[in-house]
Amino acid sequence: MVKQRLRQRATAIVLRDGKVLLVKDRRARRYSLPGGGLKRREPAVCAAARELYEELGLEATKVTRVARVRLRRRVEQPSGVLD
Repeated sequence: MVKQRLRQRATAIVLRDGKVLLVKDRRARRYSLPGGGLKRREPAVCAAARELYEELGLEATKVTRVARVRLRRRVEQPSGVLD
């Protein structure tokens, strides 16, 4: 069974001295920008600042929306697995 759903998330881009801050995901063994899912009715800029604090203990001093991207991704459910 294939379902389509839109996952809302906010991502922070932290720049300092010409460098971009990345976080290491231990489970996936990769680096990515800090961020995570939006809470119900939470603006994306607030979610990005919250995730930055939750993940790294950093307080955002300037938050600006840079882009809005809409992606649809297919989620495969293995047979026998119920929602």
